[in-house]
Amino acid sequence: KDGVNYTLFKSFELDGYPNESTIRFLEDGRMAIMVRREKKGRSCMWGVSSDTTYQDWTWKSIGPFIGGPDFIVMDSGDIVAGGRTTMCKMPKTSIFVKKANGKKDRFAQTMILPSGGDCSYPGFLVVGDKVWVSYYSTHETKKASIYLAKIPLKMLGVKRDKK
Repeated sequence: KDGVNYTLFKSFELDGYPNESTIRFLEDGRMAIMVRREKKGRSCMWGVSSDTTYQDWTWKSIGPFIGGPDFIVMDSGDIVAGGRTTMCKMPKTSIFVKKANGKKDRFAQTMILPSGGDCSYPGFLVVGDKVWVSYYSTHETKKASIYLAKIPLKMLGVKRDKK
């Protein structure tokens, strides 16, 4: 309550060595978490609380490994997510979309950003009719460079507002 002292209110029994995670709140006040896993198939996990007490959760596998996961929730309920994937031989920073009116908790890989080697940790910001994605990668140089992709929401098939 004061930003200094904390109380544990919920622990999760996720297998597969869960670690890096991103937590966001949905429009209705529920909480959503995207969790990287290192073992047991390594598939990224998606958890959503059943209500605003945050005690009961539903967990589903997103499918692929996603390192440095992050996501942004649009007012429409659409979700844009991303992180490092290893589906190709070389790691890439991939973008995923979960449609509010699509199959429940299905994230579709929508694009791969110019990236490779040591790459990941996207950050998302909606500016006008685009989502800006910052990320780092070593695909052009041995030292990591920071990149900014400005992707039209239309290209991702997501809506910013409920309209």
